[in-house]
Amino acid sequence: MPTNAWSPPVDDFSRYIADHVPGRIAYWDRQLRCQFVNRTFCDWFGELHDEVVGRHIVEIFDARRVASLHAHLEGALRGEVQIFDYEETRPDGAVTTMLIRYDPDIQDGEVLGFFVLALDVTLQREAERRLQRMNAELELERDKAHASALAKSRFLANMSHEIRTPLNAIIGLTHLLRRDPGTPQAPERLARVSDAAERLLGMVNDVLDLTKIETGMLVLAQVEFDLEALVASALGLVEARAREKSLALTADVASLPRLLRGDPSRLSQALSNLLANAVKFTERGSVALVGTLLDDRDDALQVRFEVRDTGVGIAGDRLDSIFNPFEQGDGSTTRRFGGSGLGLGIARHLAQLMGGD
Repeated sequence: MPTNAWSPPVDDFSRYIADHVPGRIAYWDRQLRCQFVNRTFCDWFGELHDEVVGRHIVEIFDARRVASLHAHLEGALRGEVQIFDYEETRPDGAVTTMLIRYDPDIQDGEVLGFFVLALDVTLQREAERRLQRMNAELELERDKAHASALAKSRFLANMSHEIRTPLNAIIGLTHLLRRDPGTPQAPERLARVSDAAERLLGMVNDVLDLTKIETGMLVLAQVEFDLEALVASALGLVEARAREKSLALTADVASLPRLLRGDPSRLSQALSNLLANAVKFTERGSVALVGTLLDDRDDALQVRFEVRDTGVGIAGDRLDSIFNPFEQGDGSTTRRFGGSGLGLGIARHLAQLMGGD
């Protein structure tokens, strides 16, 4: 029998099995003429058996499909098994992912054709993609947890340095005051003791506030307050340090209503933190607080507070992390400016509690 006339023998039992396999089965000879299809193949493409068998592949499928399968068809006719995913659209418009396998039919060293098995693996591939997304999310959360653990470790190392410095100052200055209580240096020493104690108290308050925020125990107050008085008070907390550096310290909230309702102590805390950072990181020039109205809703205002300074700035690769708790622009204990790394994280949390960011 000539090679191009060969077709696989099919008995009734083989036909029965093929028609009940949950996938498309076909056989193509070397000339790419169809010699066999099962019922699933015909149902899938909406063709009758006699309309498919004996026809060339380009008479059954469109040219674009044949072109996209060209490499696999050539591989199968060279005697190479082909296994691949293929996206196709059913006659009803549904997009499916098919797992297709071409198995060459090799007899006496000659490739007579190839068998085709096509299985619908759309649900499996969707499940795999969901699993991949979940794994990626888990890896991201793992990396975040690892980064948070490292940040907390750095924070603890820095805090030991930050706490020892004012404590040593308090102990040393208190010793001098007790030894020489009536000297002219006593007022200056007392002022330095007070500054060191306030620095310690600020760090303790930051830790307590962050704990309250993370445990959901921080509740915002809703009271009326004078915004201009609040801003003046926030400026007053950094005014002395700004004066020491000859910095111009200004505020402009004229575009905002003077009387507002909210939590003045927490707003003041956030603004004071931003102002203190600006003054700390600015050696010359100016620090300015600006308030602008973004949105006037029926029952609330959305306000933007900006603190602008002429200081050293922040490295671009640190911008995404400095508002995370325990993170700083420089995490080393020998860094120049000091600080606990909690203030900006608390400011972000307070803004978010107020419905902002």
